[in-house]
Amino acid sequence: MKYSGEDCMTAEDLICPNTNNSDRSIEHLKNDNNCDTIYTNGKTALKFVKISEKEMPNGMRNMSKVPLTDEEIEKLKEEIKRIGADESVFVFNDEVHSGNACYNCVVDKVYVSRNVFPDTRYGSIHPRDIMSAAAVLAHEYYGHRSYRDEYLNDLETGAKSVPLWKDECRASITAAKITPNLTPKERRDLILDAGFHAKEAAQVIEMDNFMKEIVYGYKCPDDEKHITMPIPEIVYVSEEGLEAVLGQQQGQQ
Repeated sequence: MKYSGEDCMTAEDLICPNTNNSDRSIEHLKNDNNCDTIYTNGKTALKFVKISEKEMPNGMRNMSKVPLTDEEIEKLKEEIKRIGADESVFVFNDEVHSGNACYNCVVDKVYVSRNVFPDTRYGSIHPRDIMSAAAVLAHEYYGHRSYRDEYLNDLETGAKSVPLWKDECRASITAAKITPNLTPKERRDLILDAGFHAKEAAQVIEMDNFMKEIVYGYKCPDDEKHITMPIPEIVYVSEEGLEAVLGQQQGQQ
């Protein structure tokens, strides 16, 4: 999750499929799952949806907001080292960011709270709930931080290069592709997380060879994963459009 204000907000808190907000700059985001609206330039721009009213991951990871212990922080630092990230970028137990792990492009920091840990209470099988702490850290550090220049430019111009749901898809896919030392399951959870973000916006991701290999076990033509190559443009197809094409094909048979 990426943000630039004082409060954290995740894509799970906010629904904005098929909404063009490119001409609106968000002045304030409330981290309140019962909040009905957020305000931009004095106008209602986007709508929060209550947890009980939206399809979502089951356990929402660990949302207790209990501060991380010194022992837990040391374990997280080991994971940061494992994925080759710069430890100085990470901030633990920041009072303002006690809810969701998130990346702040303005100060170039990843804020880490208890929800970096997976759900162990509700028995969720959703990849966003059960992915490892290292996968979450990779999503923020390699996934969002890789696009910092774009975020800063958007803040300066008031534009929105990509919608929130697509930015979350891109962050998970990028992290899966370029983060060193992730396990196959961690990469798979990130790819599946991207698929669910697209699904929540009524979109389907056209999987490239890397994604197919990670999720299904297919091999690339040259038997390489290409995890250090440039990230190609991600192709999305709307579910409505896909159903129309399939309907036409069936009618021609």
